[in-house]
Amino acid sequence: LLDYWPAVEGAMRRTVDAHGDKGAADQPLDWLLSVPLREALAVLLHSQDQAQLDAAEQTYQQQYALHAHAEARLRPGAEALLDFTSQQKGVEAHWYTHIGQQAVNRLIAEKSMSGRIRKVYTGDRCLCAGVRPQILDVAQQAVAEYRPAHVLLVAEDPRELFLARRWGLSTLGLSYARFSEHSVRRGGPQWMARNPAEVLHKLAGLAAALGHSPQQRLH
Repeated sequence: LLDYWPAVEGAMRRTVDAHGDKGAADQPLDWLLSVPLREALAVLLHSQDQAQLDAAEQTYQQQYALHAHAEARLRPGAEALLDFTSQQKGVEAHWYTHIGQQAVNRLIAEKSMSGRIRKVYTGDRCLCAGVRPQILDVAQQAVAEYRPAHVLLVAEDPRELFLARRWGLSTLGLSYARFSEHSVRRGGPQWMARNPAEVLHKLAGLAAALGHSPQQRLH
C-alpha cells in the first residue's frame, strides 16, 4: 500500500549528517534497499567501529520511527485498491507492515484508510531495515483464521512470496515496485501484476470465482 523509500532516504541522510561526513549525506542512496542497514551505515560512515555503528543504527531507527508516517506515500493505485476491497463483495483487505501500531494509527487517519482495512499485522514499535512481522507469523495467523486457499498475499518481495506459497497461500507478485520482474518471479508467485490495474483485475476475478457468501471471502 505504501512506499516507504522517502522515509528510508530521509532517515539515512539525517543519520549520516549526525554521525559522519556532512557531504556524504548528499550522495545518491538508491542502492540502500538491497543492502543490510549496518552494512550501508559502514559504507556511508567509512567506519567499522562497532560503537559508532551501534550509535548510528540507533539514530537511524529513531529518525525513521519519527518520520515514517509523515514521509511515506501511497503507492500508485493504492487508493483504487482500497476502494475496490471496501466495496467489492467477497474481498477484504489486510495489511502487514513494519512501522508499528502507533504509526499505523496515524497513517490510517492521515491517508484516509479508516474503514477500508479489516486487519493490520504489525509490531509493537516501528523498526526499519526489513524488520516486518515475520511473514511466517503472518501466514500462521491467516491460516488459523481463514482457509489458506482464500488468502491472497500481494507482495513484491520474492522471499515473502516463496514462504507464503509454502504455507499454502495464494500469491500475486508485483513487478512495478522495488524489485525487478525477474527477481519477483524467483519467489514463485502464482500470478504476476505489472501495474495496479492488473492487481484489481486479478482480485475481481478471484472474488467472482469464490462467490459472495461470508464463508467464501478473499482475504
